Amino acid sequence: MKAVTQLSKKNLTQTRSRSILIGISIMLTTALLTIIGLSCNGILKMNSHNSSVLYGDFHAAFTGISEEKKQEISVRGEIEKAGSMSSVATVELGKASGVLSYYDQNARAMSNLKMTGQSRIPTGENEIMAQKSFFKKLMKKKPKIGDTVTVPYRINGEGTVLRKKFTITGFLPDSEMNDLKQAYGAVVSKEFFEKAVPVEQRSYTLCVKMKKADKVTENGLKESINQLAEKLSIPEKNVSLNTIFIMWDTDPGAETVAAGVFIAAVVILFSIVVIYNIFYVGMIQKVQEYGKLRAIGMTKKQMKQMIFREGMILSGISIPVGLIVGYFGTDLFFTKIAGFSSVNESINEAIANTQLFSIPVLAGAGILSLITVCLSVKRPMQIAAKVSPVEAVRYQENTGKKKQKRKGCRQVKLIGLTRANLSSNRKRTLMTILTMGLSCVMFVTIANLCGNMDPAYEAKKDVKKGDFYLTLDTKLDDKTYPEKNLNRVQEQGLMNASVVEKIKKIDGVTKVETGKWAAVKVRGNEEEGTSVIQILSKKDFNAFVKSGLERGSADYEQLVKESGTVYLWDHFFDENGYHIGDKISMDLLDGERKVPLTLKITGSANAHLEASWAMTEETFKKLRVKGNLTSEIYISCLPEKKTAVEKQLRNLTGGSEFYDLLSYDDAYRTAQLGIGLLRDSLYALLFVIGIIGFMNMANTLITSIVTRKKELGILQALGMTNRQLARMLQMEGLIFTAGTLLISLTFGNAAGYMLFLKCKDTGMIGINDYHFPMAEILVMAGILLMLQILLSAFMSRKLQKDSLVERIRYEE
Repeated sequence: MKAVTQLSKKNLTQTRSRSILIGISIMLTTALLTIIGLSCNGILKMNSHNSSVLYGDFHAAFTGISEEKKQEISVRGEIEKAGSMSSVATVELGKASGVLSYYDQNARAMSNLKMTGQSRIPTGENEIMAQKSFFKKLMKKKPKIGDTVTVPYRINGEGTVLRKKFTITGFLPDSEMNDLKQAYGAVVSKEFFEKAVPVEQRSYTLCVKMKKADKVTENGLKESINQLAEKLSIPEKNVSLNTIFIMWDTDPGAETVAAGVFIAAVVILFSIVVIYNIFYVGMIQKVQEYGKLRAIGMTKKQMKQMIFREGMILSGISIPVGLIVGYFGTDLFFTKIAGFSSVNESINEAIANTQLFSIPVLAGAGILSLITVCLSVKRPMQIAAKVSPVEAVRYQENTGKKKQKRKGCRQVKLIGLTRANLSSNRKRTLMTILTMGLSCVMFVTIANLCGNMDPAYEAKKDVKKGDFYLTLDTKLDDKTYPEKNLNRVQEQGLMNASVVEKIKKIDGVTKVETGKWAAVKVRGNEEEGTSVIQILSKKDFNAFVKSGLERGSADYEQLVKESGTVYLWDHFFDENGYHIGDKISMDLLDGERKVPLTLKITGSANAHLEASWAMTEETFKKLRVKGNLTSEIYISCLPEKKTAVEKQLRNLTGGSEFYDLLSYDDAYRTAQLGIGLLRDSLYALLFVIGIIGFMNMANTLITSIVTRKKELGILQALGMTNRQLARMLQMEGLIFTAGTLLISLTFGNAAGYMLFLKCKDTGMIGINDYHFPMAEILVMAGILLMLQILLSAFMSRKLQKDSLVERIRYEE
């Protein structure tokens, strides 16, 4: 037994270059398994431990809750704790908007309300806390704690504008997203809330955390919340589930478990295939040497033991190193993610504070690598044990029992030599191409998703055409200040022909398009209140409505013929009691004049428009409306004039509080912030997959060259030049690259397209139109090609350092 171990050690020492290569391969694969395992465990741990910080410590939020209903909910036995908050008033901030809100102690804790510096929660009637940007809209100087500020507000967004002096008690964290949207929040005290809002007018949002059984599932908890809401007579539309927190706060449902098992199985299977191929390629060439040992008396069992111990010795050295490298690699990986994300400081903090070290995961990665090595040496062990001593001495890879005829050639060409080498080692060649192809399939699949996450699509939801979108910022049902309602603001002529002409004359403006809105009241459906109907041309109807049609028809000619309309919020179509084919009666508000109209519902869509209804221009013209209902203007300009045009537009619209100007660039930046973290995380995963592909390719090319050192020396002795040798090695690498690309492009794009369709159906941000991820695939192909050329050139130069005689005398 001791002699077998000594033989294993000696063999590894004599074939040092190959042993180092196999050891590095095992180490790198172990490191990658460790990175995958620790990363997944870190993400699970981060979300499990920080889910309440990241997503709020509540399972659901009930909106529109009265004071009486609030008391009833707070004593329910199904509820562990509840926190109440209320939007007390809206704030007049010029072009920006603000909200004064009250949070009780539970709500502050459950929603993770954060403060900066020496801030404290407002307790007095005249105390306030908000973002610094909020105060800058109201003060001429830089706000400090203890300063007083006069805030203009309207209780519940209605009634007269009141003004009150508040003392600043602290600041909420500033947010780039709030600055882009020009929307801010402020916190006031309970005393102010109770004095400002009568009991009968109070409307709360209740954050609710349910009592749950030890093994309650995600689906079970959701069902419990919906049942509670039904018992409390809370409408379904007023129930908002905190789905991400529910997922991490419960035992995962069947779908989550199935998804986790599937991902784990794919990673493990892929890792086994990669390690098996690497070890097989390295070990199979030794069979002839082992045959010599069989010829001098070594038994089959001893042969197996010797090969097995070689694998175990290499694993014993490489796996611990791989675990160490993998741990530090994971630490760097998580740090990079924290650096990428600037959208949410809480996420950054949670990632940075996540404890990545996990003995069970490290042990699991080590055991998995060890088992994989055991499986990898099984085939070489069987080959060496089965052959007779005479056959073993003359063993060549892929030698079978079937007799083969040797084919000769009149001329020996490089391509013929390359083909002969790859075909004689057919199994190794196919296994290498397959494993490299699988890693690249994963790359192409994810690239199909990443490459189609388009912030421009999200931005187009806000600015559908041009570079700037100018619209009217109005109310619809303001009874205290009716002059702020859409129909009354339209009477001011803020978007009449003269305004449009002024915009057209701005230096740099290339195109101006207008759109019409009208305020309407649907008869017999008073709950819906005043809504908006948009008047669209055929071009815009097809672009904005027809593309988002969910049911019915949006054929423009049909709508013109039948005086039809399309409902634009399909999610609420059934809830509001509408049906395709129904005729609805409306009053269109033309200033203070009502214009009756009857329209037929032909379809329902999700169109991402500000309006609830859409009608054709031809139908609108029949109504003989007197007023100018232009309510939106799209402005296009020269790229180099964009800044100057925006300045002119803001000067032009600065005289009225009802103008709202949004630039496409601002909308694009907002979308980028939302997409950024998800895309960066996926590209980090692609980086890991890329390492797997490179490691496998490098191992195969280097092993192939090292094991043929004597053969290549003989070829050069017969007349092959160094340049021809380099070209032959490069051609071999090109064949590996071509096969890899063929597999990855065929299967990767098919899987990627299916993933794209699934994500589109779920409404993932930025996913709409599919396009082939050409840039990502060209980068992948370029990197594979470059690495193979560099490896071939490196090995060619290394071979040339040895003299021809040394290469011919080389023994593995």
